Amino acid sequence: QDEEVSFNLWEAMKHSKEKDACFKLDATEEATLDARKQVHRPSPFEHALTDAFNELDPDKEQEIKECLKELDALKEVSPLEAKIE
Repeated sequence: QDEEVSFNLWEAMKHSKEKDACFKLDATEEATLDARKQVHRPSPFEHALTDAFNELDPDKEQEIKECLKELDALKEVSPLEAKIE
């Protein structure tokens, strides 16, 4: 009753059951992955900003948070109303 059956999936996937079947190599996936890597490659400037942020000590981080709160509290001024002093 207990039988062991082995399948070689690589061999089974190599050949089509249809005699006249045609296989094509689709290079779009590889090209897409290459393009995706280039699109998501951070610039040196982005690296510098990210590294600087990761190296902040708690005091500097708190200072930045306070500055952001102050900026958020300011009233937004349209470019037409802006005055340079």
